[in-house]
Amino acid sequence: MAIILDLSSHTVVGYLKSAMRKLDSVSRMQAVARAFRYRLL
Repeated sequence: MAIILDLSSHTVVGYLKSAMRKLDSVSRMQAVARAFRYRLL
């Protein structure tokens, strides 16, 4: 995904960690589920 978006892989990991923290989730799957529940996706 980082290559497609022309970002560093570290940047993508940072974005994921930030989103997971804001969604109060412990896994990527839980973050996606919560984002759908909150109509963010």
